[in-house]
Amino acid sequence: MKHIACARCITPTAKLRQRIHARRLARCHTMGINIFLDISLDISLDTFLDTALDTALDISLNIC
Repeated sequence: MKHIACARCITPTAKLRQRIHARRLARCHTMGINIFLDISLDISLDTFLDTALDTALDISLNIC
């Protein structure tokens, strides 16, 4: 029989979806940090910000 959740309850499937989503967000955040740390410090601030924004957008579109 299918489980029907009350207003305050959360189904096991919904819990699993939340955990998967949280892992994806954490992976997205970790990948972003690693990419930013790999960027050389001798580049200009404008180039760094452009790269950071492009990378963050790519990650959010592909993973999250």
